[in-house]
Amino acid sequence: MKAIQVKRLTEPGRHAVGGIPPGLSLNITETGARSWIFRGTVGRNRRHIGLGPYPEVSLAEARKKALEMKRKISSGIDPVEERQPDLSCVCEGSVPDWLKRPFKP
Repeated sequence: MKAIQVKRLTEPGRHAVGGIPPGLSLNITETGARSWIFRGTVGRNRRHIGLGPYPEVSLAEARKKALEMKRKISSGIDPVEERQPDLSCVCEGSVPDWLKRPFKP
């Protein structure tokens, strides 16, 4: 699919872009909002990874981002897990004392 064809799409649903990498599609909602989705499989889990809104993210940029996600998956990294915030830094010493005290109205 070419950029002009992507621009002309208006029907709601998931539209496969084709080309490299496989799994890239443009999702159009009932309200007309458009966003790029990359579908990949990490281990046994199918992942739908958002790559950004269209037209802020062009077709060329979406393909680059999808290739990057595909490379991460090939090297054993789960891009969805990677995006999750690291909560390991939340420990006992990081909570202020005033938050630990019981509330008295």
